[in-house]
Order: sequence, then structure tokens, then C-alpha cells
Amino acid sequence: MKTKLILFIILLNFSIHLKANPMKVETVDIFQPIKTKIKRYTLENGLKVIFMQNGTTPTVALYWKILAGSCDETKENAGIAHMLEHMLFKGTKQVGTIDFEKEKKYLDLLDRWYHKLDSLNEKLNQTQNEKEKQKIEQSIERIKKRIQIIEDEVKKFQISEEDSIIYSIQGQRGYNAYTSEDVTNYQIELPSNRIEVWARLESDRIKNSVFREFYTERNVVAEERRMRVENNPFGLLYEKFLEAIYQNHPYGYPTIGPMKNILKFKKEQAIEFYRNYYRPDNTVIALVGNFDEDYALDIIKKYFGDWEKPPYPIPRNKPEAISYHKVDLKIQKEGSPIQLLAWLKPNFPSKDDLVLEILSDILTGRPDTRLHKKLIEEEKLVSQLAIYTSEPGERYNNLFLILIYPNLSLLKNPKDHKELEQLYNKIQQSIFEEFQNIIENGINEKELKRVKETYLTNFIKRMRSNAFLADILTYYELIYGDYSIIFDYYNKIEEISSEDIQNAIKKYLKPDLIYKAELYPQN
Repeated sequence: MKTKLILFIILLNFSIHLKANPMKVETVDIFQPIKTKIKRYTLENGLKVIFMQNGTTPTVALYWKILAGSCDETKENAGIAHMLEHMLFKGTKQVGTIDFEKEKKYLDLLDRWYHKLDSLNEKLNQTQNEKEKQKIEQSIERIKKRIQIIEDEVKKFQISEEDSIIYSIQGQRGYNAYTSEDVTNYQIELPSNRIEVWARLESDRIKNSVFREFYTERNVVAEERRMRVENNPFGLLYEKFLEAIYQNHPYGYPTIGPMKNILKFKKEQAIEFYRNYYRPDNTVIALVGNFDEDYALDIIKKYFGDWEKPPYPIPRNKPEAISYHKVDLKIQKEGSPIQLLAWLKPNFPSKDDLVLEILSDILTGRPDTRLHKKLIEEEKLVSQLAIYTSEPGERYNNLFLILIYPNLSLLKNPKDHKELEQLYNKIQQSIFEEFQNIIENGINEKELKRVKETYLTNFIKRMRSNAFLADILTYYELIYGDYSIIFDYYNKIEEISSEDIQNAIKKYLKPDLIYKAELYPQN
């Protein structure tokens, strides 16, 4: 009841303020009831901890994030942050093994043989002489047999997914992780009386992971890449598009990594990344739910307080600012045709970022939005479309990206590239016509008010979720140093005017600043 009451009060205050002040702009902190429930602590080692009481059910969302994603990689180790995320589910010296000292001998032996195998595979790829190739292939087969024998032995000491089993017994929900361009996240929801179980497992994971099954996991990640990128038309187009736009900027590196990197990853690379970024002064923990805060803080200090902060600074890429260059990418691949149109824009928390967020909701997302009515219902040029305003991340300038699936029923032959190109051009022209319409005529107050209210209401409804709150609190505290920046951002929504939107279109969404990528079916 308490959460619903706070939600009702926030929405009521916002609605009353809009009605009473339709043209007046002033700052009203509509999130004050939420912010008063949040507390922040910093341990001596630099680890930040955020607590928030939310709801009446005795459960808690427990999230921890590392400020390390694909934009902290180099071209040579691109994908290692994601690989490392996989490794942290493989256990520690205590978890995932019945006798680590005996297991370690086999793990070290595997490392040596896999290094030899990688060297031979690389030599094979560079060799032209057929007889020499046969000798190398024979050596590879012998090493593979030895590796299989060692792996059969090491499995006798391993307990597969022991952490997952423990959490399942404790009543877990949502046990998972993700790696993005900006961060790596680990998450779970548990009954509130299981906080110490979480602290023991996660502090062990974060300090003592041993990266078992590293070399076999490369094949798992490689298969994941095949599914997500190489055999996925959108995934491939999107990856090539970002590479073309961002080039040598860290946002140009695919989060999962290129296949050539994945298949050659060395455990030493993962260990180096782990030591550089998995450190207390680069981490934020959040607990959101109904729990005893004093008890939780004591537990966190007990298990995470001895996590040592390295004496060296956190390595960071220092990329140059992105400048526009023409990108007109055309890819042939079997699958439904796709068009991507994008423009470079400021990242969060710029006011223009919020303005373009509001514009995206004016254009798409519901049947009564402008591009939906124009492109899908009236002109019937498009079957589906969506706009994304924070791709690929929020640490650096990002994209206003329109994803378009053209209406293939308009084509006599969907595999006729010239005919499809003409349809792509019509769609692009129609979008620019709508931009020009807004520049000339603006957004009426009724439409703008509806979009603002819907945008804010959707955000507030999502805050009913402890998991969502834990996710955004850790994210914004980590990237911007203050979680409250997200609430300040949404508080400014009422300030956005039609003129702001018109100016943003004129400044950022120009025809001569467009990036394009188009997928054509293979003939």
C-alpha cells in the first residue's frame, strides 16, 4: 500500500502542477518521497553502497556493478569484459570445487596445453605448405586428446553451477548478469533473511574467482556470437553500423567481441582486466526492498570491507570526440530487409538528450504517434519501426537511432535491390518531411502534455520494481557519481517546450548529418 500511495501522490502532484501552470516553468521535485527513502554509504576501501526501502514483502533486490564494459577495452582485447562476466559464474577456490588444491594442478596443466594448441592453430592458419599442414594437424589432434584426458580428470573435482544451486535453495529470482558498453552488472532477488548468503557468495566471487573452464567457455561465447550477430541479420547490420560510425572509438568495439578475438582469448587477458577494474573503488552495490538496514550494512562491511583497493589508478580510455563522417552502409544477407537511420547526439544528462527522448515518444511507440500514423497507417511504407535514443551507451555521445522494417508488400520483387533501395529512399524522405513539419509548425500543447505525462508515468510505474530501482541506482551512481542525477533529469521534463524540440531537430537531425545502414537480401 505504501508504494502505491507514493506513486499516486507523485502522479497527482505532477498532474495538478501541469494544470495549474500550463505555461509556467519552475523546478518541482516530484521525486522527493522516493529520494527520502534512499541512503548511501562509502566504505573505507572506496566501495559505494546504496540502500532503499521499498514495498512490504520481505524480499530484496541485490545488484552490484563494475564500471567496466566494452568501452574500457582495446581493439586487441575487445570482448574480454563479456568473457570475464562468463568466468565469474565458474566459481572460486571455495565454490565450484571439492578440493581446489588438487584441481589447480590440472587447471594449470590445461592452461599450458591450450596455449600450445592456440599456437599450433595460429601456425596452421599461416602455413601454405600442404605437408607442413598435415604435420601440424596431426600435432593438434594429439594435443586435443591430451586435453580431453586432463579435462576428464579435472571434472572429478568440480561442482558445476554450485552458486546457482545454492541460490535456488535460498529462493532466488532473477539470478543473472549482463555486460554493456558502459558497465558489467550482477543481480539477484532473495528473501531479506538471505542477505548474508548473498554477501558470502558475491564477495567470494568478486575477490577470488579462478576462471575455471576458460578455454572451453570461449567456444560457448563464440556460439553466442554466431546466434546474436553472424546468423542474425539485425545483429550483424547493427554491429557493422556502429563500427562504421565510431571507428576506433571504444563504442565501435562490439560488446561480445569479434570472432577472431574470442577464439584467441588468453586467461591472462581476463585476469589483467579483472585486476584493473574489479576493485572496490570501481564498484557500487544496491539493496532495494524490505530489509533491516543496520544488519545489512554490518554484513556488507564484514564480507566486502577487506576487499583491497589496488595502489594504481583505474585505467581508462581517453577517446577523441566523435566528429561526423558519411556512413552509407549496405549489407547483403538472407533475412528481412532492415533500414537504420541515425544521428549523433549528446549523451545523458544533457537537456538536449531529454528533448530528443520526448521527441522519440512523439514520433513512435504508440498507434497515435506521428511516424506510426504517417509511415504505417497512411503511406503504408513501413511495417514496423522504433526509435532508440541512448545507443550504444551513455558515457559518450550516442545516437538517435531509427530502426525500420519496410513494408515488403509494396515490392513486386523483394529481392530486387533497386526496387528496395527506392523504398528505403521514400521512407527516409517521409521522415524528413515530418521533421520539417515539426520545425515549421511545432508541437501543440495538448500533444506535448500527453507525451510528457505518459513518459513520466511509465518511468514511475517501473519504479514499483525493486530490481529496476537497484539497476538504475547502481548505474547512475557508478557512471555519474550520484544516483540522484536520474531524478533531477526527469524533474526537468516539464521545462521541455515545443521550441526546444524544434531547435533540437534543426541542430542534430539534419539531412547532411545522417548515418545510414541498409540490409538487402542475398540474390
